[in-house]
Amino acid sequence: MPHLLSSHFDSASAVVPITAAFSLYLTVDGEGRLCAAQWVESSDFDAPALPSRHPRLAQWVTELQAWKTNPSHQPEAQFAPVGSPFQQRVWKAIAAIPYGEVRTYAQLAQAVGSHPRPVAAACRANPFPLFIPCHRVIGQRGKLTGYAGHRAPKWLALKRWLLQREGYPSLHLG
Repeated sequence: MPHLLSSHFDSASAVVPITAAFSLYLTVDGEGRLCAAQWVESSDFDAPALPSRHPRLAQWVTELQAWKTNPSHQPEAQFAPVGSPFQQRVWKAIAAIPYGEVRTYAQLAQAVGSHPRPVAAACRANPFPLFIPCHRVIGQRGKLTGYAGHRAPKWLALKRWLLQREGYPSLHLG
C-alpha cells in the first residue's frame, strides 16, 4: 500500500513498498507525468498507508503492482526524464538493454561514444532506476560495483535481486 506523502499544486508523492528493505518514492507533476521514482530504504517511512487521491499517481502505483506480479511488465504511464543530452543518450541506451540481459559500463560507454566513468555518473543520476533499468549495467566480469549511487552491500543486494528477478543467473554476478 502506498504512503501518500504530499499533494499540492496538482502534484503528489507516494512511497510504494517493493521489498522488505526498499520502497520506491514516486512523484508526479501537475500534468500527471512521473518526475521521479527513486529507491529509498523502507525503514525511513513509518507513516500509515493512505490511498492515493491523485489519479496519475494511482496509475503509477497500479503499474508498480503489475510489475511486482510480473517483472517483465513495462509501464504504460507517461514519464520523461530530465537530464543533459549525454545523460539522455545513456538512459536511452540503458532502456534498450533487453529484459534479463546485462551490459558492462564499458559496453554501454562504447555504445554512446564515451568512457565508463561518465556512463556510471549518468547511471547514478537516473531519476527512474526501475523504469530505465540501470540495474542491468554491471562491472567487468559480472562485478556489481554499485546501484542507485550506493555501494553498500544492501544496495548491491537490491541490484542482485532485481537481476535475479529478471532471470539473470546469479552465478554470473560477482
